[in-house]
Amino acid sequence: MRHAKFDNPSIIDDLVHIRGDVDAKGLITGPGTKERALTDLEPEYIALSGDAATAYVTLQENNAVAELDIASGKFLSVKGLGFKDFSKPENALDLLKDGKISLENVPFFGRYMPDGIASFQAGGKTYLITGNEGDATDFPGRKNGSTVKDLKAALDPNSAAAKFLNGTTVYDKVEASSDMAKDGIYMYGGRSFSVWDAASMKQVYDSGSGFERITAERLPNNFNASNDKPDMDSRSPKKGPEPEDVKIGHVGDRTLAFIGLERVGGVMTYDVTNPEDARFVNYTNTRDFGAGDPLASDTAPEGIEFISAADSPTGQPLLLVAFEVSGTVGVLQLNTTLVTLDRSDIALTAGGDAASLKATVAAGTYGSDNGAVTWTSSAPDIASVDGSGKVTGHKAGTAVIRAVSADGYGAAEAAVKVAAATPT
Repeated sequence: MRHAKFDNPSIIDDLVHIRGDVDAKGLITGPGTKERALTDLEPEYIALSGDAATAYVTLQENNAVAELDIASGKFLSVKGLGFKDFSKPENALDLLKDGKISLENVPFFGRYMPDGIASFQAGGKTYLITGNEGDATDFPGRKNGSTVKDLKAALDPNSAAAKFLNGTTVYDKVEASSDMAKDGIYMYGGRSFSVWDAASMKQVYDSGSGFERITAERLPNNFNASNDKPDMDSRSPKKGPEPEDVKIGHVGDRTLAFIGLERVGGVMTYDVTNPEDARFVNYTNTRDFGAGDPLASDTAPEGIEFISAADSPTGQPLLLVAFEVSGTVGVLQLNTTLVTLDRSDIALTAGGDAASLKATVAAGTYGSDNGAVTWTSSAPDIASVDGSGKVTGHKAGTAVIRAVSADGYGAAEAAVKVAAATPT
């Protein structure tokens, strides 16, 4: 067995949070040096690049992602993820446990602190998605969990946070970290998922306040509820819905991101085919909020696994969800557009007669369908296909003909083998 260690401070950038010393009460009071990385960085979850040569590791408590070269067993970089600015309109959130849904902007920051991570390819590049849960340090004699009430007196009086909090106790119960700079209030998590360019760790998309807005609309009576009781607003001063695990699934020609919300429950689905312009697709929550016992319902999604339509016993994509608190595993089916072909393989002769493929399209609840398909060939120089599904062989070899539904969620393939023309 080999061990990869964080023993090279030079690869750690300045945005990585390393925890420092504690006071007499065991509260961490500030950041530490990079030399402490060997014992301070906390690996959480792992995603692999498409070629399985590189691993990307979330360091949740350190608000960072590490890049590991698998062949050498060496870390190449550790990059901090920066902060989410909750003063921006797109990042509004509910911070008050007051029995009301009230998303607002405040001059506070969130450390993304991702838990789950997954990778996908788009446009020849590797992208990562993260579930920005957040997590406080809570070891015996070493903690960084605090509140606005206990932090605001030490703020820089010229900071936006200090001016905002001056003369008010409304936000005193909001949880925040004790070991950050005194220029602001730094909360745990982003209440979102993000898409990152794996090469640079530049954020190309964040879902902003989307999770809270969607759950507020769908579950107004249980908005920001916890996973052990259904009372609304109980998690608002803490970490909100708490995005936990994330997975990528390829459905037809689309790439979908699935994000489990550990507290209020349910799974968010976003289309990330265009990584910089992700779109909300669906929110499914199978939790029964009327059940008095949280163990009697699907509560606290912890792990997610995606099964493609090709590997599914139902012929439709499946999502397996492990519910930690209720001790159940849910199997969710994505009822997407289905495309089937009248045959799965074709034999042709170069320069000989063409063959025709017929596609049948059945609409699902995901996307929309007009019955049309788009035809493509993996090797048009060997076998081409026209808009009606007619396949023509050009030279010896193999190709795959693919038919994709108009909404992109349904696809089917046929293998083509072209034999060389018979000499005359």
